Amino acid sequence: MTTRDAVRKTILLIDDSVEQLAIASNVLADDYRVIAATGGEAGLRRAREARPDLILLDVMMPGLSGYEVCRRLKADATTRHIPVIFVTSLDSAPDEAKGFEVGAVDYIVKRISPAVVLARVASHLELARLRGHLEEQVHQRTAELEDERALLRSLLDSIPDLIFYKDPNGVYLGCNRAFEEYVGKAETEIVGHRDADLVPGTYADARQVPLEAGQTGPSEGWLYYPDGRRVLMETLKTPLRGAPGRGARPYRHQPRHHRALAGR
Repeated sequence: MTTRDAVRKTILLIDDSVEQLAIASNVLADDYRVIAATGGEAGLRRAREARPDLILLDVMMPGLSGYEVCRRLKADATTRHIPVIFVTSLDSAPDEAKGFEVGAVDYIVKRISPAVVLARVASHLELARLRGHLEEQVHQRTAELEDERALLRSLLDSIPDLIFYKDPNGVYLGCNRAFEEYVGKAETEIVGHRDADLVPGTYADARQVPLEAGQTGPSEGWLYYPDGRRVLMETLKTPLRGAPGRGARPYRHQPRHHRALAGR
């Protein structure tokens, strides 16, 4: 491979006709690195080995048809991302539809026009580049969000107060470690349940007046521990905009005047 080839995109041509391979190669050779395979089986092997940037694939071939070759390319994790353009003499709407169904991105009808081939190839290579760039950005942002989520979780778990959040119907959406320890259940066992499902005897949210968005408000009530202790707690309720579950509300339980009494 020359230095020039190293910076050019690679196009794989798959056709059972040596003549058609030569024609397409002549059209593309000035702008791309062109490799070729005769027949479907050879084309599949070449695609896995060379990982081309785009494939021009004939439909009507003996043995494996172009449709089957494309189907296998799209089923293989190493080649499914490669754009496939069918080049064929079949020009009916059902034939084109079948090509798109198996994963092709475009359809060129023979006899090929050099200008059309070059335009289609350039267009789909650019689309593939943009798609790859977008996927990279999504991957990077996802990783950043995971880091931010891990940091937030660490901060919540470091707070000794019982912190949790619910939807407007009182169903738990999440909590911190202190609340997990109080309830005696993991967060995965808490989410989706209400107070009565988890801690019998805890005062219910139904006794608290719903708050309008943007307001906060405290209330008091007894929290009962599994060992029989009871603690008078103040609950600070804050509607949270944009939280998971429309109108989700976070809560913080903390001892009121640090009073704890033995329950009897």
